[in-house]
This record gives sequence, structure tokens and C-alpha cells, in this order.
Amino acid sequence: MALKFNTGDTVELQLDKHDPSSKYRTVIESVEGDKVFEVFAPIHSGKVVLIGNGNIITVVFSQLNKATSRYEIFSFKARLESKENREGVALIKLLRISDFKKTQRRDFYRLNFVKEMELSTSLDGTGKIEVLSRDISAGGMRCVTTKRVKPGEKVIIHIVLVPKEPIDIIADVVSCDNMPDSMLRYDLRLRFNNLSKSQQTKLIRQINGVQAEYLKKLANKDYESHMEHILPNLSEEKLVRYNADVKFSIRLGYLMAINWILCFVIFILIVIARPVNEYPVARFFNIYTRTGWSPQALNVAIGVSVGTIILSILGLTIDRLRFAGRKPVNMTFVVCGSFALLAILICVTLYATVLNV
Repeated sequence: MALKFNTGDTVELQLDKHDPSSKYRTVIESVEGDKVFEVFAPIHSGKVVLIGNGNIITVVFSQLNKATSRYEIFSFKARLESKENREGVALIKLLRISDFKKTQRRDFYRLNFVKEMELSTSLDGTGKIEVLSRDISAGGMRCVTTKRVKPGEKVIIHIVLVPKEPIDIIADVVSCDNMPDSMLRYDLRLRFNNLSKSQQTKLIRQINGVQAEYLKKLANKDYESHMEHILPNLSEEKLVRYNADVKFSIRLGYLMAINWILCFVIFILIVIARPVNEYPVARFFNIYTRTGWSPQALNVAIGVSVGTIILSILGLTIDRLRFAGRKPVNMTFVVCGSFALLAILICVTLYATVLNV
């Protein structure tokens, strides 16, 4: 049969073939052809397992054989090409470097999953009792109940891995023993012997989906824990000061806006003060047109420039008293003050040269 990977499939990564403890289950996040694919970085004890680029890894996965309606196990060698942190989730890219090899393995992947579910002790749907799941696979389930169920009986378990897609499965009771810490709770083990092909496929897909969500959360949690070591913790005192700085910066922003407006007014006044050419048409109709610089507009420009300089010095003083040593100098007041000073020099030069004052 043709073998291919699909997004959401569960795979097992074996880092060292001589070390059985170096096996980690993960989920395929994306597929690029039949040789390149991305998986979530494996998690162990709440932390991302570190794997170096170029490492050779044994990948084990299962696939349904439609001819026999059974899942078969395959393995191949892959090389770790690159690592990436995408939106706080650690991903690794693998390149398949060997052919697929069929292996022997009997058990299904067992997902640790704790959730309240419902069980019917008879096949007609009656005798319902509440159970708490502990783990689940495509071959069976383990849960905790407060009522004893006889081994060998057939029951119906209402499995809810995905809220909108529940599955009702007929199961055989393998055992129902007292829990070690309580005589009122029972450790119930179920075996799924009568799963249809569609039920098994749906159950495996849901188990893989739940595991993928677990890996995302764990990878994101591990990323956040690394960030906590990199970034200093923000104490309550620093947080209060930060909020106060934000409010102060907003108030100082009004002063900065006034400064920019005054600079614009200075520019407009200098434009208004400039000479206006006398056109022949205006002379024909005896329309008076000014041809020299306007002293009145220049006077107003100088006054506004002096006010802008004073406002800039005031803003710089307030800014430095608040943020000295914690933030760089506020360039708005520096630029506006420099522009106002330049405008004064221009106006004074015009008075001294053009207007002969």
C-alpha cells in the first residue's frame, strides 16, 4: 500500500536505538511532500527535548491497511534539518533519508486523558453510571468509578474526546478492582473488541488531535518558562511605576503636540512674510501688490519662535526630572527648539540685510 504522512498523525521519535528511554511521541504539524515534514518538538517532564541539527532519528508510525482493516507499524530514518519557534510553539523539521520498514508492535498509543464520561452497564442504554477516564487508546480504556462492574460483561462507554463528536463504543470489562487508596472507588479496565473500521479511525484521529493540543500547550508553557529566565520579573513596585510613567507620558504628549503646532505656525508666518511678485495684469488694473518682506509677519514669527524655545526648554526640564537615567532625551523638544532658534536667526538676518533695520 502507498504510505504517506498526514497532518495530525502521531509518530514516535527514537533518538538512540540503544536507549529505550529515548522514545518520545509527538504529532505531525505539517507535511511537505513525502520526505519533508514538521512535528511538534517532543516534550518530556514538561520540557522540550533538545535535539541538535543533523541528528539521525528513527521515526515510527502506524497506518491503516484498507485490505485487512488493521493498523500496521512502519519505521524509517530521518535527519533533523532545522528548529523553529512559531508563536511560542517549538517545531522541528525532519527529512526522511531511508525507505519505510515494516515493524512488529501490538499495542496502540495510550493517551493520558482525565475527563468525566458516562457508561451504560447494559447494551440497551440503561444502568448509566458516571466514570472518570484515566487513559484511552484505540484498543481500550482505563477509568475510575464508584460502582463495581462485573468482569466479562459488555458495556457501552460514551467517549467524549471532542465535545461535538462523541463516540459510543461497546466494550468488554477486563477488570474492576478496588483502588489502593479507597474501598469505595474502582479501577475499571475496558477492552474495545467490536470496533468498526470507521469508529477506530475516528477514535485514533480524535486521540491524535487531543495529543496535538497537549503538545502545543506544553511547548508554549516551556517557551514561557524560558522567557521568565531571560526577562527580569516585573515586581509590583516596578509595575506601579510603569503605569505612572505611561500616564505622565500621555500628559507630556499634549505639550509635545503644542510644540509641533507652533513650529508649523512659524513656518507659515515666514511664508506669509516673503515678497510677492508684481504681475503685469495686477499693474494694469492698478492692484497694489507687496514686493518686499513683511516686518509685521516677521515680528510675529520671532515672538512665536521665542515661545517655542521657552516651551521646549520647559518640556526638556520636565522630561529629565521624570526620566533621567531611565529613558533617552525627548527629541521632540530638541528638534522644535532647534527649528525655532533657526527661525529667529533667519528673521534677524532679514531685518539686518533686506529691511536695513
